[in-house]
Amino acid sequence: MGTYGQEQLVDTLGHMLSAITDLCGALCATQPTSIVGVILWTGYFGEAALSQLRIGHLPAGFVSLGLCFALMLWVALGVHVKSLRACCFQR
Repeated sequence: MGTYGQEQLVDTLGHMLSAITDLCGALCATQPTSIVGVILWTGYFGEAALSQLRIGHLPAGFVSLGLCFALMLWVALGVHVKSLRACCFQR
């Protein structure tokens, strides 16, 4: 059982992580900053997987979920941004 200070720290950390996720989502939703948002969100999920690996337990489902979500973000970005489509898929 944790003390009040530890519970307050965990609660504050949860709020900070939620704010980071919301910020990345807002950056992805707006056209001029969508590339930056996808890069930040990919880094966020990569860091989450690496921190789980560092403490010693990395469930395979967590890794595959993070990788699939990051891949979906990049595919959605490619579909959404016309200049990125023109650059990557030239004929």
